[in-house]
Amino acid sequence: GTLAAINGGTLKLIAMTVTNGTGAVSVTSGSTLDLVGAVIDGGTLTIAGTLESTGTSAIHNADITNTGTIAVTGGTLTVDPGVLHAITNHDLIEVVNGATLKLITATVANAGGTISIDAASKLYLSDVSINGGSLSNSGNLYGVTGLNTISAAGLNTGTIEVQPRPLNLSGRLSAVCREPDGTLRGA
Repeated sequence: GTLAAINGGTLKLIAMTVTNGTGAVSVTSGSTLDLVGAVIDGGTLTIAGTLESTGTSAIHNADITNTGTIAVTGGTLTVDPGVLHAITNHDLIEVVNGATLKLITATVANAGGTISIDAASKLYLSDVSINGGSLSNSGNLYGVTGLNTISAAGLNTGTIEVQPRPLNLSGRLSAVCREPDGTLRGA
C-alpha cells in the first residue's frame, strides 16, 4: 500500500517503525512528512514536498527519490538504503541546527541536487558515493569507514575529517582555510 502526505498536509510519524516491505511512502509537493524518532524500513520513499527529521530517526532498505527537501533539523537521521537501493536527489538535502545525517553504504545520484551542512551540523559518510550536483559544508563532514567518494562540486568552509579510510574528492572543491591567527583564505 501507500502511506502519503498530500494536499499541503503534514504526516507525523512519532516514535514508531513503519515496516514498508514493498510499499511506498509518498510526500507530494507542498506537503510534509515529519519523522520524530521514527523509522521507515523498506519499500520506496518519494519526496516532492518536505521530509523533516528530528530525534533519532532512520530510513533503512528503501529506494529514495527526492525532488523536494530533506531537512534534518534536530537529532540524527541515519539513511542506510542497503545494497539494492538508491538515493536520487534532484533538489535539497540539508542538515541544520546542530543535527546529524549519517549515510551508510549508499550511492547518492545527486543529479542537479544540493547537499548542505550548516556550521553547527555534521554529515557522516560510511562507504558512500555522492555523484554530481553540489555539496556545501560549513560544519563537519566525516569520512568514517569504507571508501567514500564525492564527485559533486563543493564549497567547504567547515571541517572535512578523514578517519581511518580514504575520502576521494574527485569533484571541483573550493575551500576556505583558517590560518592559525584566525584569518580566512580561499584555497
